[in-house]
Amino acid sequence: MLRQVFAAMPRPIRIGVKRCVNVLSQGRKPSWPVTQALFMAPRSLADLEPDEGLTRLRAELMPMPRPRSEDLFSLGNQRLPCWLPSDEQLADDWLLSRDYYPLYHNLFKLISRGAAEVRLLEIGVRTGYIGAVFVRAVECRRRYIGVDPSLYVRDGLQRAERTLVALRRFSARFRACRSSTSCTSTAITR
Repeated sequence: MLRQVFAAMPRPIRIGVKRCVNVLSQGRKPSWPVTQALFMAPRSLADLEPDEGLTRLRAELMPMPRPRSEDLFSLGNQRLPCWLPSDEQLADDWLLSRDYYPLYHNLFKLISRGAAEVRLLEIGVRTGYIGAVFVRAVECRRRYIGVDPSLYVRDGLQRAERTLVALRRFSARFRACRSSTSCTSTAITR
């Protein structure tokens, strides 16, 4: 059955699914649950019950002014180490979109308001964009732990760590959080 579904897919989707299976299985024969998950039909959003808390959060989040991605990932006139020039050339424009990192910034700022400490575990760090946004948005004590298999960007965790170190040194606000903000090293995640 799955072979028939796979064969009926347009070529770009088949290639994407093959890559997903390969990445998730790390080159080994993909497990049956992974294969099944990739072929599951997406659940209709119409089936979801409206959540009052999420509705309130959205109502507060969406009108907030958003910083620009260029400002989130720069110190002075210099890009942070997490910024890869090749990311600017991608067709979907996720790096510069107002609805991506600037929205995450405001979400982190909103949900951390009034908290004594906020912790974030990020699985799939790549180069540390979310870590940088988290450190810039959250004003209380914070702890960031990033885990990545280094499959996509060879020096991604090192870039993430250099980014967080640069942000901690930039302002007293970040220096005060020096002991509570960290990024895992490559050795820890392998």
